Amino acid sequence: MAGPEEEGHSRFAWTGDVWKVIPILKKYRPELRILFLDCPPTGLVAISGLHKESHVLRDCYCEIVEEFRQLELSSYDHRKLWQEYPTLDSRALVESPHDFTLYLDIH
Repeated sequence: MAGPEEEGHSRFAWTGDVWKVIPILKKYRPELRILFLDCPPTGLVAISGLHKESHVLRDCYCEIVEEFRQLELSSYDHRKLWQEYPTLDSRALVESPHDFTLYLDIH
């Protein structure tokens, strides 16, 4: 599997502060299944295990905003993030969509 850098895409491309969702979910919803996919140009994150019964994010919203407001990508260890959440080959998953459901624990 060729990595994003090998195909001319950068793993360091982000669209705004949306990247902060990952460390927020890791801290406040550690039970969620988070997958990174190598979909150009900026990638894609798939999340499963969401349950409407959980009110953690809603109940902690102000705390979360305050805690993560000043966090900058340049000071965050994004390499550690990729070690924790390896990037999946999106083309291989499209060729075998059943495999994707296995990654997400969809039944």
